[in-house]
Amino acid sequence: MVVSKSNIIQSINPNSREILGEVPLMLGADVTASVEVAWKTYATWQLTPFSKRVKRILRLRRIIEQRADEIANLVCCEVGKPLTESYMAELTGPLDTCLWLAENAERLLKDQIVQMTNRSCRPNKVFSLLSRWG
Repeated sequence: MVVSKSNIIQSINPNSREILGEVPLMLGADVTASVEVAWKTYATWQLTPFSKRVKRILRLRRIIEQRADEIANLVCCEVGKPLTESYMAELTGPLDTCLWLAENAERLLKDQIVQMTNRSCRPNKVFSLLSRWG
C-alpha cells in the first residue's frame, strides 16, 4: 500500500500499518529528466549486441534467484500477499520471462521487411494505451 504525503511516498504494510519505507515524490522536472535518461539509455541498449543483452538478462535472472526470499518477503509486506503466492505470482513470471527473452529476443527483434498491403493507408500518428491492471 502506498500513501503520498506532500513530497514523500510512504510504503505501508496493509496488515500491520507499519511504515516500510519512504521515497521522494518525483515532480515534473524529475520525471522529465528520468525520461531523458531512459531515452539515452535506450539509444545505447538498442546497439548492444544480442549476445551481451542475453548475458545481462541471465545475470538479472541470477540476481532475482539469489534474492528470491528477500523479494517475496517484501511483496508480502507491501501488498499483503501470502508468502507462497508472492513466490508463485511475483517471482516465477519474471524468472521465466528472463529465460524466454534469452532464448527468443534475437529472433523477435531482428530487422525485418514489413510488406504494406494497403498502400493508401500511411501511418502518421503514434498512440499509447494506459490501462489499469487487475
